[in-house]
Amino acid sequence: YRQQLIQHAHLLQQYEDALKISNQEVLRQLKLKIEQSNNFIYDSHIVENIQKQIHLRKSKRARLRRQKEKQPITTDNNIINEQPSNEKSLREKIQDVNSLLHTIKQLKHTRLKRLQDNSNTNTITTNNTTDDELTEIENLCTDRLNEYKTQMKKQTHKDLLNYLFN
Repeated sequence: YRQQLIQHAHLLQQYEDALKISNQEVLRQLKLKIEQSNNFIYDSHIVENIQKQIHLRKSKRARLRRQKEKQPITTDNNIINEQPSNEKSLREKIQDVNSLLHTIKQLKHTRLKRLQDNSNTNTITTNNTTDDELTEIENLCTDRLNEYKTQMKKQTHKDLLNYLFN
């Protein structure tokens, strides 16, 4: 059909050139060819079929694009999963753990002040136990923070791969 349109455009150009020269014989031949070309180009059945083909190609491309967006990239047999919406994001988890660590440091500082202010030995042993517990909690939080940061790096890497290949 495109070739027919190109040929039709050439015929029209030749007809225009023949008009300038006023060659009647060539004009008659070109007029017949143009009429035949018009009948083919403007045939309603052909136009409808072409419109259907274009629509089918567009819908197929759209369907393939949607499928491609839905399918995550697989790396090392691990499927990249979408994050559930009811779960906190990694950034939120990291912020929470950072705030916990900050609170623990404040508690340790407050305990240290109280320890210095009090001279009672019973309080000192209790505070040592409390400090040990706080240190243990701080270590757990630090480990969890490192774990979340590692997950965040992996997720960022996966997001980059998804962006690059989709």
